[in-house]
Amino acid sequence: MPGETMEPEPGPAMRPAPAEVLTRITVARARILRELECRDSEAEAAAALGLSMNGLRSHIRDLKGITGAGSVREMQRWWRENRGAWLRELAAAAGVSASDLAS
Repeated sequence: MPGETMEPEPGPAMRPAPAEVLTRITVARARILRELECRDSEAEAAAALGLSMNGLRSHIRDLKGITGAGSVREMQRWWRENRGAWLRELAAAAGVSASDLAS
């Protein structure tokens, strides 16, 4: 909702995402997840992404379906817990090894 703050909810850790879920997170979707995580409101995230609120809500609905999150707060937690695995999956798909990333 506009003006709704998006502080993470306390709670138990979510289960790690399987590879088939991670592969559905495109770079564009990762950017949306990042903005939702680091902004204080959905309105701020939409503005940073250059999206209307309706456009952002559409992406949120899609991402909830992909991540299994029931709320933006749960999605924030899901992204924090799975972004490293997502990046490793992306690197592997591109043929990039961990040693390539270190250089």
